[in-house]
Amino acid sequence: MLTMEEIFPPFGLRITGGPVEMRVLRDEDIPELVELIRGGVQSAGVPMPFLHDWHAQPLAPGSPEGFPTASLAWWWSQRAKFAPEDWHMALTVRREGLLVGMQDIHAMNFPQTRHVETGSWLGLSHQGRGTGTLMRKLVVGFAFDERRPIVRLRLHRRQPRIGRGQPEDRLRREWAQSHRAAHRRGNKGHG
Repeated sequence: MLTMEEIFPPFGLRITGGPVEMRVLRDEDIPELVELIRGGVQSAGVPMPFLHDWHAQPLAPGSPEGFPTASLAWWWSQRAKFAPEDWHMALTVRREGLLVGMQDIHAMNFPQTRHVETGSWLGLSHQGRGTGTLMRKLVVGFAFDERRPIVRLRLHRRQPRIGRGQPEDRLRREWAQSHRAAHRRGNKGHG
């Protein structure tokens, strides 16, 4: 039987640095994540740091409106639309094993544009400890590490490597082909 990492290769991604580990959001993370958000992500009296007040929506589990349904729809849509030419990844951020926030990364035509967009937040009780700075450095380093370009998806696995023809191999091959095509068109990827 295939593992989830073989079915959806981003699930094999792990970005680590010091006490911080980031992994693609999985359904089993969601209850813990909802509780973290309910504990607050924005200090009172501070201008809203987000485009939408997703964190301030009323708690309405099971309802089509409110939190966490709207957030679930966003997180699941990122997975459903994942493709080499346009992808979003919602990464859980754990510090010393404890869920402390989220780091998102998005790219369109990355091999050609060498451009990513990021967004992040930390639970109120986890702010002010350097975690936000570290997680942003890690995700940008992941995206632009020339020795291990994102077109190869740095995947850490517990099981042995899978063989040719598996989903991960296909994804890597498609991204590499896209990168070579951009290079032939004159785009050297130096953005």
